[in-house]
Amino acid sequence: LGANGIVSGGFGLATGAGISLRNQGKNNVAVCFFGDGAANEGNFHEGLNFASSLNLPVIFVCENNQFGEGTTHKYASASETIAERASAYNMPGVYVDGMNVVEVYDAAKEAIERAKNGEGPTLIECDTYRKYGHFEGDEQKVKSKEDRNADRNPTEEFRKYAIENDLLTEDEANEIETAAKKAVEDAVEFGENSELPDLDSLYKDVFA
Repeated sequence: LGANGIVSGGFGLATGAGISLRNQGKNNVAVCFFGDGAANEGNFHEGLNFASSLNLPVIFVCENNQFGEGTTHKYASASETIAERASAYNMPGVYVDGMNVVEVYDAAKEAIERAKNGEGPTLIECDTYRKYGHFEGDEQKVKSKEDRNADRNPTEEFRKYAIENDLLTEDEANEIETAAKKAVEDAVEFGENSELPDLDSLYKDVFA
């Protein structure tokens, strides 16, 4: 569906996609990703209510990184978790450790199966942490070293889990890491060495 610059703008798009999938008879699922800040917008409530009312194949995934720009989740939300709000819309609300890859995977898998079986939408809250500022130069005065998840790295945690559970060897993990770094370096090099686009391309693929 692409991206949009409107906080909470994805709820209506995902719900509409869910209607489209049903009308076309497709066994696909629409997924809406959003942050804890967007969960306090009116579109959140409208989207979840509408999706549940029509029993649509939509999964709402909240990446709760504890900060909506410079406002903490604890300050801005009357509910302790965002997942618990799902009960108001008669859908499952699942709270998971967003720094745990396996836990997120399991929750997503179950939600997808529910949606594809005609059991309607699910709200998943991934408890994570915003490592960097909201913008370049953000002083991040609201953050503390004692914040939950502040010292955790989900990539390193999953690497350790995968090796300990014989999903990967140490060498295989190193190969993946090396390949990922090279892909990023190649992309940066391509961008820096590419010519600037023509002005005529400014309106390409723009629908407005």
